[in-house]
Amino acid sequence: MFDAQQYLDALSPPQFKDTKGRVHTGRLISYEEFLPFQRKMQTLATAPPSDTVARTIIRSMVGLLFPKPWWKFWRRSVTAHVLRLPPPAAIAAMQDFSQSLAKMYKAADREAEAAEASSQQDS
Repeated sequence: MFDAQQYLDALSPPQFKDTKGRVHTGRLISYEEFLPFQRKMQTLATAPPSDTVARTIIRSMVGLLFPKPWWKFWRRSVTAHVLRLPPPAAIAAMQDFSQSLAKMYKAADREAEAAEASSQQDS
């Protein structure tokens, strides 16, 4: 049986709390968008690249997950907040974002498999 509430609970977007305590909620991205970043995060975890490469990866992923609205030009973007953190903390934030997305994909796969198994039993 498909449990809609459990499915919606699994779809929680990544969140970031900045140094001032403001919570920023990101957007959910598709698996196709996430896969290149997952590979890049694995390279960050195994062999830390130069600071410039790490900052480029962080900037591109945070910019994708937390796009800055064009009309809020006076606010600092989440990317700027993350890049102001020390490198280990910024990488930890990136890993947290990746884990929240990976959890969502796993939960969605489980729900899809359960729904498929249930529909096959009904047939």
